[in-house]
Amino acid sequence: MMTKYKKRIKQAMNKLKYITMIAILLLSITKIFPQNETAMTPLTVGEHWTKRVVTEENNAKRFYYRPHRFEYMEMQTQNLSEIQLRAVLTQKATQIEIFIKIGQTEQKHTIPVNRNDDYFYYAEPITINIPTTTETIHIRTRNPHAYFRHYTQRQRTLKPKNIRMIPETYFQRHILSSQRTNSEYFSANDENTIKYIADTDGDIYFFARSIREGRQTATIDIIVNNSLRQTTILPNKTSTDYKIGDARVSTGMRIEIKDIKRGDIIEIVPKTWHEIVTRMFITTKEVF
Repeated sequence: MMTKYKKRIKQAMNKLKYITMIAILLLSITKIFPQNETAMTPLTVGEHWTKRVVTEENNAKRFYYRPHRFEYMEMQTQNLSEIQLRAVLTQKATQIEIFIKIGQTEQKHTIPVNRNDDYFYYAEPITINIPTTTETIHIRTRNPHAYFRHYTQRQRTLKPKNIRMIPETYFQRHILSSQRTNSEYFSANDENTIKYIADTDGDIYFFARSIREGRQTATIDIIVNNSLRQTTILPNKTSTDYKIGDARVSTGMRIEIKDIKRGDIIEIVPKTWHEIVTRMFITTKEVF
């Protein structure tokens, strides 16, 4: 009876191990291959009267275009089944009337204006269905203060991007040199910390060394938002390749800090009398 019970436990453990391995594999694939997301992509506009730079809700800056008064402005729609049309006005209004010509048919749309900032009044975006093989549509309005841009929904690829971080405060700036490279590092000592502020979400990694004086091992605290994240002992070995001027430095140590959010404050605090030099990066996701 015990043998049968042990056999069932072993089968269950093997099954759990198999599931865990699959989960790890899927996680690895997610990290290795670029991820996709759906995004609104701006399209080409034909002859127009004037244009303005508009800052959209996602902080993207786009040109919006104004048609010649009482005339049509062409908008490219090749190989599309629908578009999103956006409009802004330079003067206050509660709504805007536009006329969209598809083929020989003209449609009238009355669009509410629902928000504003210091520069523009923003109409509510509308979706327009595009018949098959329609390469262009045309738009006009009687409002001389209206500007337009049209978009399509497309997949875009997200790839990891490493961004070098420049500290807000530090002790000194140094050039770490070898026979092949020269890299900018920033230092801290027992009276002056290095403080970084994250500009975006991501995972941080940085390289840390101590400027060598004596044999004592250097130790640092890594603090995120005034909370101790970890204490790290740096290598005690002296680098044979790298120097700062004539000063010797320890071998480099790569340190990682996961799940950093935009606005987080990362502080490197020496716990010994050594001068510590660092070079920090944040790995984020950017659109290409």
